[in-house]
Amino acid sequence: APTLIVPTSVPQQIVAGSSASSSSNGGSPVCTIAIKPPLLQGAKRLTPTSVEFILWESSDAEYYAFVYGYVGEEMKYGIPYLSKGTTKVEINDLKPNIHVNGQAWAFKGACVAKSEVLDP
Repeated sequence: APTLIVPTSVPQQIVAGSSASSSSNGGSPVCTIAIKPPLLQGAKRLTPTSVEFILWESSDAEYYAFVYGYVGEEMKYGIPYLSKGTTKVEINDLKPNIHVNGQAWAFKGACVAKSEVLDP
């Protein structure tokens, strides 16, 4: 079965052109580091139960995560860590011939930039 992502913290969407800082009231860090989102270039079905997504890197990323889910459902499955340099993500053990949405997340510090959601 697919791996369920259980995040340890909720990264905030980035604001381009600034830097990270903590809020003055001691709350969660506010992410303002400039980071380009990765690009999902395409995807193809390899077998009835597997799909491969093609990823173009974000030059700013320290590492990636990949989330996915069945079309019409929440994207609740994924891979919490992919090293810099990852260009392909293969998802196996899917429900046969059911469409899957995928999204790549690029991380830098406590910040994340997300690709567009792709439905192969």
